[in-house]
Amino acid sequence: MMPYLTIKEAAELAHVSRRTLGRWRTAKRIRFITFGRSIRIDSASLREFLDRRARPQSKCAINIGINVNIFIGLKSPCSSFPKLKEAQS
Repeated sequence: MMPYLTIKEAAELAHVSRRTLGRWRTAKRIRFITFGRSIRIDSASLREFLDRRARPQSKCAINIGINVNIFIGLKSPCSSFPKLKEAQS
């Protein structure tokens, strides 16, 4: 990976809009450098920021009766979810 990315490259890597990257720059959440009007995002800083804000995946799932599991990003136990009616065969 290149040490510095263009705004377009960084947005594609982070799966966000260019405007979101601008907000992150303004809030000083990611490091960047400027060359006149050209802006480059530090790739290591972007990767660290994305890793910090990533949410751990939960192993909790609800079986909705059609052999499809819906994974839910909550930390509460599955027993706290309301029971779904089984699909009629």
